[in-house]
Amino acid sequence: MHSTATRIPASVDSPNAKLVYLYLATNGGASLTDAKRSLDIPQITLLSVLKTLRKHDLVEHDGDTYTVEADGAAAPGRERVEA
Repeated sequence: MHSTATRIPASVDSPNAKLVYLYLATNGGASLTDAKRSLDIPQITLLSVLKTLRKHDLVEHDGDTYTVEADGAAAPGRERVEA
């Protein structure tokens, strides 16, 4: 069985933020619509989480796609989560 690990920044402490961060990291990014549909969380919650992740330079927003910052996964202070 092949296992991959995604490191979650220590600053990401809410369950919704961890969920969104892991979703974006494992899917290579997503649009707001796709993330909302896949995660089944209210749009207002998703927007708030994405805003916070962007404020901490953990997520990029380009056009309609949100992605995890390329250098974010390698930064120190990350919690390791097996996927």
